[in-house]
Amino acid sequence: MNKIIKNAKTISVYYKIMGAVNYEKICNIINGFCFLFLYGCKKNSDVNNKVTKGNYIVCDRSIYPLVNELVENYNVNTKESVELKLVDSLDNFKSKIKNEEIIISYKNSKITSKNKVELGTDGIAMVVNKNKKISNINTDKLNDIYSGVIRRWTELNGESLNLDIVLYNGIYSFVESYVKDKVDSKIDSNFKNEFVHLNDIEAIKKKVKNNEETLAFIPMMHLGTEEKTLNLNGVMLNKNNIKNGLYEMVVPIYMYYGDELSSSLNEFIIYVKSDNGKNIIKKYCVDKNS
Repeated sequence: MNKIIKNAKTISVYYKIMGAVNYEKICNIINGFCFLFLYGCKKNSDVNNKVTKGNYIVCDRSIYPLVNELVENYNVNTKESVELKLVDSLDNFKSKIKNEEIIISYKNSKITSKNKVELGTDGIAMVVNKNKKISNINTDKLNDIYSGVIRRWTELNGESLNLDIVLYNGIYSFVESYVKDKVDSKIDSNFKNEFVHLNDIEAIKKKVKNNEETLAFIPMMHLGTEEKTLNLNGVMLNKNNIKNGLYEMVVPIYMYYGDELSSSLNEFIIYVKSDNGKNIIKKYCVDKNS
C-alpha cells in the first residue's frame, strides 16, 4: 500500500511540473483508487474470517453427501458459519470429541461422546453383478457367510465361483456389530482377512460391474439407478420398508458432540433439527421423526 501511495505522489508531482489542467481530477481518481483498494482488502478479510477457527463438522466419505449439503445450506441461510472436515475413516477414532467439533457418522461404537442425536436411518444394500442369477439372501445365509461356512456362490445360487466380499469402510464397524447382534454370529477371523475394504464407492461399483464373484455391502445413500440389490428375507431395500421396520439391515446416523460448544455449533444443531435440516436428511435416508 505504501508503494501505491508513493507512486501516486510521484504521479501528482509529475502533473504539477507538466502543468496539467486536470490535476484536481487526477488526484480524485487516485484517491478513489486507494479507497477501493483498502475496501477490497477489508472485504476479503471479512470473508476469510467468517468461519471461526475450530467450528468443524467432521465426517468420513461414507456420509459425506448428506453432511456436505447440511453444511452448505447452514452457511448460506444463517449468520453463523461452520467448516466441513472430511477424514478418511472414523473407525479408528479413539479420542474424546473436542468441543470445537461435531461428528456426524453412521453408528460407531468407537466414537466416545456423552451427547448424541439420532438424525435418521440408512439401509445397507447387498449389491451384485447385473448378470447374477440371485435375488434374495436370508438371515441364515448371512450367518453362514460371515461365520465362514459359505465361501463360494455354490451355496447361494449354484454357481461354482468364489465369494468375494467387498465392504465400504465407513460401515464396517456397524456390519460387524450387526452380525454379532442380529445374525447371532461372529465374523470368521480367517474369512475376515479376505474381505476387501474400500473407501471409494465408485471403485466398489466398478468392481461389482466387472466381477460376478463380488458381493458388496454399501449404504443405500450411495446407490444409483444401475445397481442390482438383493432382497433380505424377501424384503426389498427402500425407504418405505426401512420406515416400516420390514428391511432389517439398517444403520442409524448420529450427530456426536461435546458439552461446551461455540454459538456456531449450537446453531448448527438447531438448524439440523429444523424443517430445512429434516428436508435435507429425508433426501438421503429415513428421518427418524418422519
